[in-house]
Amino acid sequence: MSLPARIKKTLEPGKVHYSLRLLNHERVLEFDNDACVACGLCVHVCPIADDVISMTGDDGEKIIVDIDRCVHCGTCAYFCVSDALTLKIDGEERIELREPAGDIERHSLPDFTGVTLEHKDTGEPVKKYLSGSIKIDPAIGDATLMDGVNACPTGALLIREDGAPGFEERKCFFCDACSIATKGKIAVTRTVLMMDFSEGVPPLIKRILERLMGERAAARILKGNSTKKGMSQTLALMKGKGKES
Repeated sequence: MSLPARIKKTLEPGKVHYSLRLLNHERVLEFDNDACVACGLCVHVCPIADDVISMTGDDGEKIIVDIDRCVHCGTCAYFCVSDALTLKIDGEERIELREPAGDIERHSLPDFTGVTLEHKDTGEPVKKYLSGSIKIDPAIGDATLMDGVNACPTGALLIREDGAPGFEERKCFFCDACSIATKGKIAVTRTVLMMDFSEGVPPLIKRILERLMGERAAARILKGNSTKKGMSQTLALMKGKGKES
C-alpha cells in the first residue's frame, strides 16, 4: 500500500522546485535552469521511463519533469553533468537511487572517473563521464550544422575555415544536444562509461547503461567489469595464501 502523498511544483526566478511530501518526510527535486546545459542526458537516466523528463527547447524552462510520475529518487541529479539538478530530503542534499518498484538501492554508488570540461560560454564545469563517437550526415545543410554547433555546450562541434564540420573529441561529453538541434542529422554513439565499478554494478546502473548506450555497449562494459573483478579477487586470494604460507 502506498503512502498518501502531496505533490507540488513551485517556480522562482531561474529555478523550479518539484516537491513530494509523504507522511514522514519531504523530497524536493530542485532544478536550476541557468546551470542546465540542455544536454538531454537526464532524459535517458530516469529509471521510470524516457518521457518523465522532457526537453522543451525553451531557454525559459529547459526541461519539464512529470511530477505525477517522478519518484524523487535523485538518479537524474546524480548523473547531471552541470549540477543543475539536486535532490533534497527534508532539506538535506542526498541521493537515493531507486528501482522503479520503489526499492532503494543499498549498493554504494560508483564514483565517476572521467574529467571536467568547461562550458564554452560561461566557463562553468561540465562533467565528462561518457565517450564514444559521432556521425555527421554528409547531406547536412549549413543552417542545420550551425544549429548543432550553437547547441554544443562545450564547443566540441565546430565549422572549419573551409565550411566543413569539425569535431574535437576531447571537448565532447557525448550528450544529445547536437543531435536534438539537428533533428538527428548528427548521430551520437556512446561506448564508454567512466565510472569505478570495482565494488560491483548495482542493478539500476545496469539498466541505465542500456538506456544511455544500448544493450550491446552496456553488455560489453559489464562483461569487462566482471572480468576485472574476477582477476582482482583471484589476486587477492593469491596474496592471502602467500601470507599464510
